[in-house]
Amino acid sequence: MVEPKSEPKPGASYSIEDKVIKASGNDQHSYEFDDYNVGRLILDSLSGEPDHVGLIDAAEDARTSFAEMRRDSVKCALWMRKMAVGPGDVVTICTNNQVDDYVPVLATFYVGAIFNPWYYGIELHEARRLVQLLRPRLIFAYESNLAILLQAANSEHLKTKIILIDRHSNLHSLRDILADQSITELEIDEFRCVPISDPKATSMILLSSGSLGPPKCIEHTAGSAMRYYYESWLNSARSHNICLWYASLYWYSGTINFLEWIINGKTRLLHENYDYEETCKVIEKYKVEILVLPVTLMKDLLRHDAFKLYKMPSLKCISVGGSYLSQDLLDQLKKLLPNVHVDNFYGLTEVGSRCNDPGSRPTKLGSIGFLKSNMQMKVIDPKTGETLGPNRIGELCFKSATAMTGYYKDPEATSRVIDEQGWVHSGDLGYYDDKGEIVYMDRLTEVMRFRDNEISPIEIERALVAHPDVLEACVVPVPHSIDNHHPMAFVKKVPGAKVTEEDLVQVSSELGDSKKLRAGVRFVDEIPKVKASGKVRRKSLKEMAKAYALL
Repeated sequence: MVEPKSEPKPGASYSIEDKVIKASGNDQHSYEFDDYNVGRLILDSLSGEPDHVGLIDAAEDARTSFAEMRRDSVKCALWMRKMAVGPGDVVTICTNNQVDDYVPVLATFYVGAIFNPWYYGIELHEARRLVQLLRPRLIFAYESNLAILLQAANSEHLKTKIILIDRHSNLHSLRDILADQSITELEIDEFRCVPISDPKATSMILLSSGSLGPPKCIEHTAGSAMRYYYESWLNSARSHNICLWYASLYWYSGTINFLEWIINGKTRLLHENYDYEETCKVIEKYKVEILVLPVTLMKDLLRHDAFKLYKMPSLKCISVGGSYLSQDLLDQLKKLLPNVHVDNFYGLTEVGSRCNDPGSRPTKLGSIGFLKSNMQMKVIDPKTGETLGPNRIGELCFKSATAMTGYYKDPEATSRVIDEQGWVHSGDLGYYDDKGEIVYMDRLTEVMRFRDNEISPIEIERALVAHPDVLEACVVPVPHSIDNHHPMAFVKKVPGAKVTEEDLVQVSSELGDSKKLRAGVRFVDEIPKVKASGKVRRKSLKEMAKAYALL
């Protein structure tokens, strides 16, 4: 069993000292281990409950026990050792959620290599950039990605080995590798992870969303990973909750869900592709207790009256993230599901954790609740760097023992995000009140100016999507020679809806004269988004808005 050198000490909830919110708990900074390999937590969990059903594949109605998961992941780890893959080597996982994804992920941690997830639909130019930067030893991927990945590796003259993860491929695949590994139960029982004594050793290289340019490579250490997941295990009731999520490993929320699923002894329901009817049916059939969805999919469930048409009595918690959960959506969910806890997930890959307490309940518009334990937060003036007190709007900054080392091989970009005191600058605009409740307002880079007024696009977007005929909305600035900017909205309507431009301009006017959509409304079939992350391509919409303004 994994044990820290120092005993964790319970603490109070939080305090505000010198304009800094300090949320206490078990002090992660005090955790010291002889071995920082998070693979040990995984292996201990799998070994401790071998008969527990860890994975249910909805497509095949098939179940996989922790014992089977341990066997296959250990087999893969032993094969990696034969390939001389270990600490310092990058192992890339380029797949969507699928039934065998756990095998190479767990094996990577066991051998002490660096876990690195990519978007499964990666394009050639991005694959070339990442191969050149990260130089992975192994890539686990779909057969459909093979040509692109081979071309990217060959362009750098790398001998990267690409292993197909498809179960039914005619080419040599992960399943063939596992079948070739002859291993006894005794060998499995005696298997041990590669020890990592240096907490600063790189454990994970994750990718940012890429909404403002090429995704950055975010480097996390073995120490930060062990501290986060050890505390998660420590606080887990091992209640064997059945969980469903759709975020792939490319998303940090997907990685968190994935690792906590195993370390905390939960059951994962694998349902590869969202469809509102099928999703509701599998929730009912398999009695899902924890549902994790991006806001866009939650809106889709509400639009189709999913919680009226399907009972889903097993649900205990719905965690929503990826963007802001409006008060209107929150009110709808509370009314339809009064006994279900709705959690608005707010976190940063750079911080290595969610930032808000999953148990806190927001009390005001825009609130993300209260700070998560073992974190500190402050608000600064973006222009002067001055630390601001309660109810003053500025940039949210966080400090945590789980924060990234920096952007991989990019010290200049790192210095713009992590300051000399170790504060991670989120780029998010917001404030906290006298009680410590945090309100998220917008991305700092998206704030526009109308005359002498600063305007938050998200405030206008919230009002627009609250309209029953609006599915999605994005507000961007149009340059104006006198007023600085006029806001323009791109709107995706509910199919068949009769809402007009005038209707939505009136909605914006009710927020105040400075927030009126003076540049108008453009109805579109789809809001353009980054394929990998689903984030809105605001830069593209800004260019479109400029073009419309010239017509």
